[in-house]
Amino acid sequence: MKNIIVLVLVLVGGYFAWQNYIKDSGLEPLYDESYVVVYGVERCPVCKKLRQQLDGTDLDYEWVDMDITENGWEDFRIRADKAGIPRGGRVPFVEINGEMFHRPDFDTIIEIYNQ
Repeated sequence: MKNIIVLVLVLVGGYFAWQNYIKDSGLEPLYDESYVVVYGVERCPVCKKLRQQLDGTDLDYEWVDMDITENGWEDFRIRADKAGIPRGGRVPFVEINGEMFHRPDFDTIIEIYNQ
């Protein structure tokens, strides 16, 4: 029984270490300084709300409308795959300083941007 518990702990620890490795590997930051890129579509109400919140700050962010921007969806897919982010969810996806997030809240964006 003791061996089973140790094996389970090792497997769980290995799984979480692997998830961190996948998330942290492969995605090169787009810029040398702090940045935010919001990947979304104009018709998305969550995207609109997030953009309004960001517009109310002095943060200079980049908006990528994946329906309009040339290669918008493809560029996003490449970045999401490198970040290890499943891309099946709804927009927005937000890249902050080289890390990709799915639908982060406004406070999280500001906190990570300022790190």
